Amino acid sequence: MRAFKLTNALFKNKNNKLHINTAHVFRLASALNAPSETTRLQALETLQVLKACAQLSAPLLYFVDSILARSYEFSMDHEQFPLILYTILKPLHKKQQPQSLKVLREIVQLVTAED
Repeated sequence: MRAFKLTNALFKNKNNKLHINTAHVFRLASALNAPSETTRLQALETLQVLKACAQLSAPLLYFVDSILARSYEFSMDHEQFPLILYTILKPLHKKQQPQSLKVLREIVQLVTAED
């Protein structure tokens, strides 16, 4: 919880010029897979603060908006995370495909990158 509160404070501080990328957003989104409802709700709150206070690229903004639009589902059950993530990253509308495809590629690069 303290980490989320600290992150919220960093995002809200106007003097910080943070460069938010896919890795940061994906790590926050991954917290939505936590069994603890409190952790999931705090992650959703942090994503809301991130959206309000940080400059995000269009694909990341789409990703965050899509997550926040389904916040009720995330808050209810952590086991829905893979299914919801799949539906966000594989949209039915062609208009959303370029943005989701870019985020999907960046996430795949994060997961498969060698350390």
